[in-house]
Amino acid sequence: MNRKDISADKRLTQPARRPRVRRVTPVLLPVLLWILTWHSVLGGAAAPLPPTSFTPAVSEVMQDILSTTLTGYVGDLSGEWPIQVAGETVTLVTRYSFAEPYISLAELYAIERFTDLGLPATCCSYTLESTTRCNIVAEQPGVLAPDRIVIMGAHLDAITTSEPERFYHAPGADDNASGTAAVLAAAGALSGYDLPFTVRYVLFTGEEQGLYGSQAYAEKIALAGEDTLAMLNLDMIGYNTGTRKIDVHIRAGTEGERDRTIADVFSRTLTTYNVGLTPAIIAGSEGLSDHISFWEQGYPAVLVIEDGEDFNPNWHTTSDLLSALDVDYMTKAAQAAVATVMQLAGVVDFVHKPALISVARPVTLWAVSHLPDTFPVTYSWDLGNGIRLDGPIITPTFGFGQLLTAEASWQVTMTVSYEGESLHISKRLPVDSRSRRLRNWSLHLPVIVRMM
Repeated sequence: MNRKDISADKRLTQPARRPRVRRVTPVLLPVLLWILTWHSVLGGAAAPLPPTSFTPAVSEVMQDILSTTLTGYVGDLSGEWPIQVAGETVTLVTRYSFAEPYISLAELYAIERFTDLGLPATCCSYTLESTTRCNIVAEQPGVLAPDRIVIMGAHLDAITTSEPERFYHAPGADDNASGTAAVLAAAGALSGYDLPFTVRYVLFTGEEQGLYGSQAYAEKIALAGEDTLAMLNLDMIGYNTGTRKIDVHIRAGTEGERDRTIADVFSRTLTTYNVGLTPAIIAGSEGLSDHISFWEQGYPAVLVIEDGEDFNPNWHTTSDLLSALDVDYMTKAAQAAVATVMQLAGVVDFVHKPALISVARPVTLWAVSHLPDTFPVTYSWDLGNGIRLDGPIITPTFGFGQLLTAEASWQVTMTVSYEGESLHISKRLPVDSRSRRLRNWSLHLPVIVRMM
């Protein structure tokens, strides 16, 4: 078991635990459109895994996770420099859950960052001893099945083993500004995409006191009956001395199979996109952190954490600073995490054959759906020249040598229908203004995806 545990300090000084950036403008965003959907894992059915093939849309999102963005967030949160919160200049010297005003400023900082990204964020309050604390929740609604939710979470608070030092100096760069930074960066990278399922970004407080914030939140969504497909918890993803290994904790037994679905997506992402990290899926070792609260409510969840055999010696000390982190390792972990969330929340690709230049060869358009039978999706195509075809794969009878009499560009629209709602995917194909012939298509066909 790794050392990310509820310490003796927590057990003795706190009451017994209760029972169980960068904004991407949507209208300018190139999208090939979604990769995976899976049926509800709450009933215990194993979910189908996403395709193993490389998908440009996922790669593009990963490239949006920049080391400079992550180090900026980590430095802001760990007191490396003064920052602006609510119009005031402050330095977050600590994020200890009982250290005011710093923890409240950290909560407000997170709300402001999500808001800057165009994602309204709220304080989901709970009681920690005699104080009221906030879990910060920002939501990106799904456009096809918004009641299905993928949660990406991390804990915002920090601690040091020494008291009263924690009240005035608990930088917590690795534990857990690194995970918080990854969630904020992921929100920035994904917020410009229309995904079929809802992605919810949650930053917990009260973790260092015994998972109080996440326990309150998981209990709340369970009571509301929310259909949470997966929870990906990021806790300490910044320290590495060269092993390049990253751990993914799941449950053992039958319940662990549902967690393994998430872990396998993460693991396969590392391989498919050549991230440069080696995954270690650890079953039955709790790795105590906020994912535990979701397990207790029956939700599938995993913990992504740095190599437990190369554990950060600065953990819970004032030496847990940005300068001690491996920024490249942290960036790769965050990239894999955002790619995993995108795949868990995605559903369809709008793809094509590239570089079809022969006059006689037709172009083939197809929509790839990994929806199970419970999702009755239908497809129809409007080729803009009076031809309408149905089905996920079509080969129109026109070729690249066909002269076009339309405008200097040509619209193709695919409509995906699901439970009475329609998603219209349009692409204006390029036409050479002099020859009036279709130009070659590239692999990165930009498609604007909006729910009409």
